Amino acid sequence: MIAEVQPIDPEALGRDDAIALWEKVRKQRQCFDDLTRDRGDVFAARLLNPATAVFRTEDCLVLVESIIPHLSAEIHFYVWSPMRQADMLRYAKAILREMFETHQLHRISAFPPVFNQVAQRMAVRLGFKWEGNIRQQFLYDGRYHDVLIYGLLRQEFAALGGH
Repeated sequence: MIAEVQPIDPEALGRDDAIALWEKVRKQRQCFDDLTRDRGDVFAARLLNPATAVFRTEDCLVLVESIIPHLSAEIHFYVWSPMRQADMLRYAKAILREMFETHQLHRISAFPPVFNQVAQRMAVRLGFKWEGNIRQQFLYDGRYHDVLIYGLLRQEFAALGGH
């Protein structure tokens, strides 16, 4: 793991640190649907789930959720400060490498809403392949939006130099 990316042990995270983290993350409106946008309790439950790995940099938080060793996981990015794209890609690759190696995952999925074109471009630059849509899955500003399905297989990541 590179020095700028720090894994977080959610159980060791103090209450004040967790609240500060929530305050940064909740400002990223596009990351939450209308039903969970102001639900710190839902965010806390995601952090504390034993099938979740949490990573942090100065500028972002990354949750890798629904980890099923030797099978799959889902990755979610919350970026609260402007970042150079090269830094974000470097951080993301380090986290993907860690997850593929530590949990022997076969695949990692990403599910950006259709309007989040930055997330879609980042997924493609990381080697993820578009696999389809989930229709009207994301309620945002009172309207339903499709969620896109992107997947990255272990052998695809390795072929891109990810190991």
